Amino acid sequence: MVVDQSDVPLDQADEHQAQSEPLQMPYEHGCVIVREHANTFRVRHQRFPGRHWETNDLNTARMICDELNCE
Repeated sequence: MVVDQSDVPLDQADEHQAQSEPLQMPYEHGCVIVREHANTFRVRHQRFPGRHWETNDLNTARMICDELNCE
């Protein structure tokens, strides 16, 4: 499952700090995979600063990065 969404600024700074920091995994050519929860991965790319893609599988997140790097 892949969800394409626009980024929304975080208003709850206190709530965000109470949670553990998400794991960020740099990928190739400006793509970053962020592990939000146990089965939630968010893909961000420097060429698309206002967008992110969510998936529940690390391999799918890597495939999204590969596709974004081909464009």
